[in-house]
Amino acid sequence: MTEPVTARRLVLDMRGALRRAHQSVIDAETLASRRAIVNSFRDRLRADPDTLTADDFLALADRTVLHVAIVATAKSHARADACDLQTYDPKSGILRLEQHVGFTPAFLAYFATVDADTPSACARALATGDPVLVDDVATSPIFAGHETREVMLAAGSRAVLTYPLLDEHGGILGVLSMHYRKTGPRNDQEPLVRAAAMAMARLDAATGPPDRA
Repeated sequence: MTEPVTARRLVLDMRGALRRAHQSVIDAETLASRRAIVNSFRDRLRADPDTLTADDFLALADRTVLHVAIVATAKSHARADACDLQTYDPKSGILRLEQHVGFTPAFLAYFATVDADTPSACARALATGDPVLVDDVATSPIFAGHETREVMLAAGSRAVLTYPLLDEHGGILGVLSMHYRKTGPRNDQEPLVRAAAMAMARLDAATGPPDRA
């Protein structure tokens, strides 16, 4: 038997709808503000990745803004076709995909979380703490015989530069990867990586490390 609609229930439903509408407005304003911050620094970030560590940028950036800026800067500076940033969760020991550009939905779903045993460049970087530079995904022993190779190739990733982002004590903050549609070696991106890692470490020091559920 259907419960009769009461005045109290109508009021509660209306309050809930208002709260959701208000939150939607807040979310939209927050997104617009974040985009404006990144856009205002876009030319500087393209010209100089060290802008990621600049006091005036970090004074405005929250964690999401910084992650977006790192990915945008990496894609532009490294002339990559796609780029992704994963952050490390020390409680679970996994990498979580935080920001990305240029990937298929299937790629994003497959690599949403990665542990150190996953046959991938990012897992190798997590496990070793060293850069993993793959000139040809199709022939790399990292992916050979594993589903990860097919996922990478299906997404158009034929080569990848993957770097661990380390704090000053060598602790891992995350992994930054730049993907290319054509095979072959690329220029080293260590200066960019150092700037990204330093910016993440400074933001964590200022605001505390991110909470993980």
